[in-house]
This record gives sequence, structure tokens and C-alpha cells, in this order.
Amino acid sequence: MQGSLWAISVPDLYRRVKGQSLTGRQKISGYPGSYSSWRNHGYNNGIYELYRSSSSKGVILPPVLLDLTGDGVRDIVVSVFDSTVAVLDGETLEEVWTKSFPGTESYSLLAPGFFNNDSTLDIMVRLNKGGWPKYNSSQMLILDGRTGTELWSFPTHGATFSSPLTLRTEDPGRDAFLFWVLGREGPAAQSVQHPGGGSHVCTILINLCL
Repeated sequence: MQGSLWAISVPDLYRRVKGQSLTGRQKISGYPGSYSSWRNHGYNNGIYELYRSSSSKGVILPPVLLDLTGDGVRDIVVSVFDSTVAVLDGETLEEVWTKSFPGTESYSLLAPGFFNNDSTLDIMVRLNKGGWPKYNSSQMLILDGRTGTELWSFPTHGATFSSPLTLRTEDPGRDAFLFWVLGREGPAAQSVQHPGGGSHVCTILINLCL
């Protein structure tokens, strides 16, 4: 069974809660935006399948809403357990780009941040190499928000499942990020170079005993 991401419009959700019919439904007074484009998808039950994965692995919730196309409408960034990342246009619901990483799986939420010299948010992703329940390593990636191109990667020796965090800074294109790693503790800890370059370097000094 393939994994899917489903959605329902606010007007249809309102009518379901109120026990009202969805037949001949009209825009709810006071609700902003157009309703006709959603109604034209032809789903009489009000539920729309936004994305269906090509594998039997499910979609990680919640998706991330970001304006990556620059049209003023937030797009939908979908992450799948099979490590696929897909961007859907928030206006048309059409696919903007998709990036897949064979041989890996992901349990983690995506983290947006500005990591290059453009004005579009980029996306930080955590991947675990292998398949459940056996993983042999983990890798952090940053994908260009406009194209899905890989901007930066950082491998670690142990698999971890926590989601990365990003912090906004005043330095353009160089937001900070935090993520948990295994296998880089003690005096031999390795440095993590920020994808924006320069001297912004943090060293992993966390000692773990498993």
C-alpha cells in the first residue's frame, strides 16, 4: 500500500463538523481566498489526495509550508519515510521538484533555513542509511529550496532519529542549525563547516555511552 498525503479544505471541514451537506457548497462568509479551484478537483467528499509516494512507505506529518516559488503563496514540502522530499505548488498543487535518496529512510521532520545567497528558504534533511530496523549511519543534507539541488552534506557514524533545528540569524544566507549526532565525541571530534563558508564552525563535543 502506497503512502499518501490527504487534505481537506477549511470550508469542507467546517461543513463536516456542522453536519452540513457538501453538495452545492459555496464559499463561507468571512473565509479568505478562492474556493473554486479546490471544488474543481471533483472530490465530492471534500478530501483531496495531495501526494502519493511511489513506495509502500508512508508520509511524515506534518508537512512544511513555505513559499519556495516566490508567488506569495506557501507551498507544501512533503517528506516521505523512504527519504523522498517533494515540493507541491501551493496555488496549483502541482509538483515543483522531487528529490529521492535510494537506500535510506527518514523519520525526521524537515527544517527550513537560509543557507545560500538567494532569498528562498532551503531545507535541511536527516537520512538514515539502511532499512528498518537496521541502520548503519546517518547523514545530514541541505537542499536548495528552489531546485532541490544538494548544497551541503555531513555524514555521521551512528543512526539517529531526532529532527534538526534551524535558527534565524541577521547574517544573510547563514542561518544557524542544530542536530544530534553519534560517533563524533571526545578529543577526536570533527568540525562541522557551515555551508555558507567562512569561519562559522561548531565542534561536536557530546559524549554518549550506548
